[in-house]
Amino acid sequence: MNASQLAALLTAAREVAHEPEQDRLRWLVDALHAELGTRYLRITTAAIPPDEDQPPASGSACQAASDESAARTISLASLRFADKPAVLGDMRAVVIESLDEQTTLLRVREPSALAWVELQPAPTDPEALAVGLRLILAELEPDPLSPLQQRRAFFDRMVHTEPTGTHADYERICEIWQSVTGADWCWLWMLNRLDPHRSYELTAHARAGDGPRDIPAQRVAPGRCSVGHYACRTAAPVWIENVADWERDLEQASYSVVVRDFLLERAAPSLLCVPLFEGDQHAAPDGDDALTNVISLHYSDPARRVRHDDPILLVMGRLTAMCIARSQERKQHDILVQLNRFAQQYLIETKAPAESRPKYLDELIDLIQSRFGVSYVSVFYRGGFEDAVECIGTTGLRDVATGKPLPHSGLGLAKYAAGERNTGRCFATARPIVTDGVEDVEDLKFSERPAAVEGEFDPSIYIPILDPLRPEGRALGVIRCFDHRSPVFPSARARFDRPEVETLRFIAAQVGPALKSFEQRILRERTISTIKHDLSSPLAMMRDVVDMLIEEAEAGQPPNTTGLTDLRATIRLASNLVDQLDPDPGVVREFHPRATLLEGDIVARLKDMLQSIARDTRRMDIRFDGFRQVPALMVDATLIERAIYNLLLNAIKYGQRNTTIDVRAAALEDGSGYIVDVSNFGIGIEAADEPFVFTSGYRSLAAQRTALGAGLGLPIAEKAMRRHGGSLRLHRRKNPTIFRLFFPADLRA
Repeated sequence: MNASQLAALLTAAREVAHEPEQDRLRWLVDALHAELGTRYLRITTAAIPPDEDQPPASGSACQAASDESAARTISLASLRFADKPAVLGDMRAVVIESLDEQTTLLRVREPSALAWVELQPAPTDPEALAVGLRLILAELEPDPLSPLQQRRAFFDRMVHTEPTGTHADYERICEIWQSVTGADWCWLWMLNRLDPHRSYELTAHARAGDGPRDIPAQRVAPGRCSVGHYACRTAAPVWIENVADWERDLEQASYSVVVRDFLLERAAPSLLCVPLFEGDQHAAPDGDDALTNVISLHYSDPARRVRHDDPILLVMGRLTAMCIARSQERKQHDILVQLNRFAQQYLIETKAPAESRPKYLDELIDLIQSRFGVSYVSVFYRGGFEDAVECIGTTGLRDVATGKPLPHSGLGLAKYAAGERNTGRCFATARPIVTDGVEDVEDLKFSERPAAVEGEFDPSIYIPILDPLRPEGRALGVIRCFDHRSPVFPSARARFDRPEVETLRFIAAQVGPALKSFEQRILRERTISTIKHDLSSPLAMMRDVVDMLIEEAEAGQPPNTTGLTDLRATIRLASNLVDQLDPDPGVVREFHPRATLLEGDIVARLKDMLQSIARDTRRMDIRFDGFRQVPALMVDATLIERAIYNLLLNAIKYGQRNTTIDVRAAALEDGSGYIVDVSNFGIGIEAADEPFVFTSGYRSLAAQRTALGAGLGLPIAEKAMRRHGGSLRLHRRKNPTIFRLFFPADLRA
């Protein structure tokens, strides 16, 4: 390095002296790389270690390589330095050592730090380069700023640095506070308002230079007796010259420095605590509402403190609170972008919802794990038409009673009724539940955690997934998370705080519509698949009848009336199935009432259509009786025929073989109207299923085991009767099962 190169580098160094350390090192690496034409260059800086003959195992480092194939990493921890440091003029303790024929290692000692420079190829004049590096590094040390300049730098960095929505935002806030106040350490304590003890949790920290970590093992400080609480209650910064002597009483409460012993052991007796109020709060608030996040700044030498007036510190605190809020907003924005991408990929662009939903849930679970530092996540969703939720996605579940893991295909067995334990209570109340995990050991029927960790302190959270159309009342499902880790103490578990709860609620709000859409699409796909299967039988019957009629016509025989009757019946059956493919098959789009005799206009046709189907498929008989008691009614014959037809078809599908289906009509004695009862002996209806028999898509377990179906016949019939002002209800559940249609007297023609 010649004199002109050194002069240019010294001038440029002054311009970047106030940049962060990594930026200064990056500049120096790039500048030397350009000036010296190196293939490989690495600079490592660290505080002076106790053993000065050994380099530190870690430090701040940057490297550049123009030829990647020539670049290599050199382990500083494996090197030994010369026993006798070289002395070049007044540049003390500059050591030059060749590692091999191509690589040179330089060590430059600063007043409080060491710098190692590894480069290849070896410089022609390493001694001159070492002297030049000493001068450049000296220029890169920033001059101390005045308090006013420090504050300007503080506001500039706080306002103009874009948040990332990650924990790095909190670390950056601590670094800014530490640099502007001259503190050795800066700690950000965030209040957990969900904790009944109103405790503060150590959320982020920064330290001057590259010194030791220096954070207390006690990650949580009680809120109601700490210096942080005192600063919030008095709405003013608190400066403590010596933490050993500081105690205060306020409104019959005593306050002290909770981490006093830790600070005294490390010879850091001085402390500045600043409350981070949100908004334009000036007066001291009352009660627990005063609690807020706090910044604590620690000094080994109080003389190094950069003094700022209390009003200025409060303004800085408010700006910090705004930056924390901006970080939360950015986090939610980034999460929303990811959730929208998941929905676009798995909900909109794919055509197999039953296969896409598990992939969507896997992405969702990965997102929650990475964003919130949790080990175990499960998503529960309402199970069909039951008043319960069942698992649809998880990091893994096991049955606590048996200790056996649930297979992926058996996740639906993990079920909680409304109000049952924490999961069911969250579902029933639609409110979040946050616990420290201790009570959950007995609360869980199905656990995400391995049996080996059962019983340990394990913070948990239950977040309701709300119905987008009915945000009040019962939820659609529950997201539950366990084993929450602190970002500052990765090996320690931490309670969920208010920002995390709000962000998880935000996620659940976005997930609700997506899961509801998946549910509807899956139900729709199942309906189409079922109806497609059901259509195969009438289509085959129609083909057989048509083939028979063609053969008879070609043989010159008269049409077979039985065949024509069967053909009409199968066409009616197929038409009814096709109608069920409407977006809402129960909606009555056209309504044309006219004078109709149930016996002559409807029953006669149904006899012809269904007698042969009942006989051929189930060896059953259908008996009609009492219809002459019913006069002509002003009804839509098509709708009423469809309603009775659906009841009869269900009676055939779910009835016992070799039995008789009775269809009886009667006039009510009180003159209020007329009834038609459809009864059969079959699988019956259980009491638990009774509330849902007219719910679209609902099918009991017994019905699912007996025959295929879409669960639409009864809802269609019920809506048709309501359209006439009448009703359809379950009159008897079993032995026999009886459905009753009611026609009000005012329908008389």
